[in-house]
This record gives sequence, C-alpha cells and structure tokens, in this order.
Amino acid sequence: MKSVLDVLKTNQGNYVSGESLAKMSGLTRAAIWKQINHLRALGYRIESSPRKGYCLLMPTQVLHPFEIQEGLKTQQIGQTIHYRDTVDSTNIWAKTLAKDGAPDGTLVIAEEQTAGRGRLGRTWASAKGKGLWTSLILRPQIAPSAIAGITVLTAVSMARAIAESTGIQVQVKWPNDLLYEGRKLAGILAELHGEMDRIHFLIVGVGLNVNHSAEDFPEELAERATSLRIIRGECLDRKMILQRYLEEFERAYHRMHEGNLQDVIAYARMHSATLGKRVTIRSGGGPSLSGEALALDDDGSLWVRDETGKEIKVFSGEVIEEA
Repeated sequence: MKSVLDVLKTNQGNYVSGESLAKMSGLTRAAIWKQINHLRALGYRIESSPRKGYCLLMPTQVLHPFEIQEGLKTQQIGQTIHYRDTVDSTNIWAKTLAKDGAPDGTLVIAEEQTAGRGRLGRTWASAKGKGLWTSLILRPQIAPSAIAGITVLTAVSMARAIAESTGIQVQVKWPNDLLYEGRKLAGILAELHGEMDRIHFLIVGVGLNVNHSAEDFPEELAERATSLRIIRGECLDRKMILQRYLEEFERAYHRMHEGNLQDVIAYARMHSATLGKRVTIRSGGGPSLSGEALALDDDGSLWVRDETGKEIKVFSGEVIEEA
C-alpha cells in the first residue's frame, strides 16, 4: 500500500493511470484498485477516472505509521510504530506490547483514547483526531531512581518541539505538565516496570492538546485547559509536531545514557512554571510537603524548602497547589 501511496504523493494533484501505478508498484490492476479503496478508508481523498486513472487530492491528517515515518530523522525512536484508531489507553496497550518484547523506542499512538489516564488515576480527555495521544516503550540502562530525569526529558523534548513547530513557548510544570499562561496544554505519565535495582521497561505517555476548540473540553476543564489551536488561532500540523518531538527525544535520550542531562535541565529551569513558587506536593500515600520550590537538580528532582526551613529533595509527586 505504501508503494501506491508514494507514487500518488509524488504526482499529487495529477492523475496517474492504473497501468502506470501497477508498473511502478509491481502490483496487479486488481490489487491497485483494492489498495486505493483501502487508502480512501484511511482518509485519503483520491479521485478516479476510467480514462485518467487516480489522483490524490489531499493527504490524510490521520497519523498512520507510514505518514509519521515519512521524513522522520531518527535512528531508533519511532522506527517501530503501533497505531490504532481507538484504544482505551496508549499506556495500557504499550505495556502489553512491551511484555511481548517490543523494542526500545517503540511508538504507540492512537487517534482517540476512551480511558486516557493522567497521574493519580485521573482521566485524560482525548478528543478524536484533535491531539497527540502517544506512548513510548523504553528500555533504558539506568537505575530506577533516574525516572525523574526521564519525565523532565520528555517534557523538555515536547516543549522544544512545540516551540520549533509553532513558535509557542510553553512552561514546564514539575514533574509532568506543560502549561501556557497557567493552563494545561500537555500531560506526561511515566510508568516503570522492573525491580528495585533494574528497569525491565518504562512506558512514557504524552497527551498534547493540539487542535481542540474550547467546546472540545469537558466543562470541568474549560477554565484549566488549552490547546495549540486556541493559542495560535488556527489548526496546526500534528505530524510535524510529533516528528520534532521524536527527534528531540532521541537526542536527549542518547545524551542521558551518556550521563549528560545538563542541556535538558537548563531548559527546564529557564522555562519553569514551578521554581520560585510556594507549592504543596503529594507523593504516593504519604503526607504532603509544603514549601518553596527552590531548584531543579541535575537528575530532574526538585528541591523544596519546607515550613521549618529544611531543604528536601523530592524525586516524584504531584504539585497540587501553587501560589
């Protein structure tokens, strides 16, 4: 199917005869007809004429694997892709794939999640075809304690991709959100599977609101969430943003294995929505910690000065209050 699509894309806006398509793709005329219908079902607008052949009017906006990989400049991240139109959660699906041996850097993506998840078991609204709902399967050779660095790495990779693709500068809210003018634009959910001293695999899910209008958000989120479309006032190219994210992630991921997160941490510090503010952090089932967010450490953890003046290093948690 990709060979037929490649020919149509090369000649987009012009007709290509069925005979020419068959020769260039090495398929029969009957097989060409079947694949044209399949491409139409995937969202490609293809006109046909008994005398002229087939004409691709417009590429699909659906993020099929061959669309994502076209022009993607990575060696590992996103080179294996699993796609579905609808899933319960990309993180849940990715976990199953990881247990079955999916390689490091595998991308899992869906147009819609029916049970998208955020931190602390919260649901994540995932409007169909409007955002990026993705998970990466990672098998990093790092200690489990380094997961804080992975979360910050993911946030910075997406923030850079957004800035490069749209010109919008977002802020990183420790540990797992991207904000614009105080409203949530993206969330990250990292789930570790391993032992005390060894990671079997890590699932890093990202949900980014791209082409949502205000009406796409549930009423309870209307005042707290935003999208790139709302910010820019126009629909944006999800494929471009995703490709830039995967490329930024791969560069940072390789540097992390070399013990070098300085560039990532410096970016997170410069564009932090947390540092210098009073915060209350809830971590697991333990007591909350309140105080001033002082600094982001080189490993991605957060230093907080509590009410007694004691400085405490926090590796993970949920910022539930800021002032």
